[in-house]
Amino acid sequence: MSEKAKRSAAAVTNGASGKAGAGAGGGQASKFSTLLFKFLSDLDEIRKDGYGVQEYDKLCQELQKKKQEANDQAQEMEAVRKQCDDKVKEMQDQIAGLKSDNDTLTRQYETRFKTWDEDMKRRSVESAELTHLKEELDKRKAAAESANHDKRQLRNELAKHNRQAEQYQKEVSELRDECEKRELQLKVKEQELKKTDKELKGCRETLTQLNNEIGIQAFDQTRVERKFEELAAKFHNLVRDYFDRDISDSRQLTIGSTAASSRIPQAVSNSPAARAMRRASAEAVIALQLSTHIFVDFYPVDREADMKLSGLVRALDWLNDEHPLEATIIRCQLARVCNDSPIADEIPKQATDVVCGQLGPWLAADDGTRVQKFAAELEDLFSAAMGLWQKLQCTRTRVTAVASLDERVWFIDDDSWPEYGSTPAEEEPNMGGPLAVLFPQIRAGKDTSESSSSGGSSSLLFHGFALFPEQAHVKAAKEECKSQRASRRTSTFQRRRTSDGGSQGEPQRPHRRLSSASRDGAQQRSLLGAQAASRFGAG
Repeated sequence: MSEKAKRSAAAVTNGASGKAGAGAGGGQASKFSTLLFKFLSDLDEIRKDGYGVQEYDKLCQELQKKKQEANDQAQEMEAVRKQCDDKVKEMQDQIAGLKSDNDTLTRQYETRFKTWDEDMKRRSVESAELTHLKEELDKRKAAAESANHDKRQLRNELAKHNRQAEQYQKEVSELRDECEKRELQLKVKEQELKKTDKELKGCRETLTQLNNEIGIQAFDQTRVERKFEELAAKFHNLVRDYFDRDISDSRQLTIGSTAASSRIPQAVSNSPAARAMRRASAEAVIALQLSTHIFVDFYPVDREADMKLSGLVRALDWLNDEHPLEATIIRCQLARVCNDSPIADEIPKQATDVVCGQLGPWLAADDGTRVQKFAAELEDLFSAAMGLWQKLQCTRTRVTAVASLDERVWFIDDDSWPEYGSTPAEEEPNMGGPLAVLFPQIRAGKDTSESSSSGGSSSLLFHGFALFPEQAHVKAAKEECKSQRASRRTSTFQRRRTSDGGSQGEPQRPHRRLSSASRDGAQQRSLLGAQAASRFGAG
């Protein structure tokens, strides 16, 4: 029982006792006691319904305490009743005096009744709180039931995963046994492979020995590609070092037309375009010597031997198609024989003489010592190129050089030197092919440009370099040559008019006298050309 209920019961008890003392006596006290016990019983029922399951024991204990207090109060009231019986007579004597106190007691009763009414209102509020707590308790119970359901599901899943884990453990055990068996098998295979590897090493050594005996060398494509890139860069840098300069003597700004540089425009000036075209012409002359005398299938032995071997060389073309393995063996052995000839050692020197004979005026201009320096460096590069090519002549894969001007072979985006000018992106490409080859293309496989242009079986080892008419310096040089030709025509026309006006006879063609330097250059070119032709012979 709460403190408010206790106060209400005490107030009712005191009021009832006063009334009993005033005249009702022990009967009304007994009736009030009965009402009090009924009130307590109802309160007990309300408490049982209001509190939750978890607070029920506590409420029961409090109820026992309240019952004990009620019993104590009943005993006290019994004692009071006896006292009232004893004092009835006294109170009857004092009834007159107590009537005067009746109003006071009535007011006290009203006051206590108000207090009791307030306590009842508080009890209503507490009942509402109990109802709310009951709802919360129901929610907690529902949450607990849901949690229990989830817990049961988790237990089921855990049991399922445990069964799967047991199955996996069993499979792992089986796999471990299988791995052990496989490991034993692998060890056996490893021993067999070691034995086979040892046999392969012996076979490889035997094959290497046989290849050496028949003259076939190993072919490392990556290394060969890198070597040709380095070689092309060295030739290009050599030409730039010796020909990228101004020439003071205008009579030495142009050289005679050659097969390699006939399509390259040569302007009589020291403009950037003219200097670039001189460098390109020099590279074209060198590339022609590379493709015709260095990068060939076989080097000349002597005139008599070359005539005897010519039939065998022609037969190799047929063997390459019908019996490629036999053709490879014959080609490698023939290349070894040709590479050991004394004439082959003279080829770099002869090619250098031809190049210097054609490019001599540009080299000797303003500095006569440049010819010897250039010749020494060029001969070293020719020797290096020949050494690289001699190794490639003795490989299983036939390596050939392509120096034709077929437009299907060359592509300006990949095969042009940027130093000779870029090509505008919006310009249409020229379909007539390049003007000159600056470094031959190197291909592995079947020879001739047919395979390289029509999708044959050859593969590109090095893309080479060429000069294209779309490049900026070529265009500038062409415009400069056109302007110079127009200027020369105008000057010639004016001289003829002057000559016609000053004499009555027929106009005479002016004779151009060659300077001593020009005569010496022409004689030197003729002499070097004759020497080179006699040295090359049938080759």
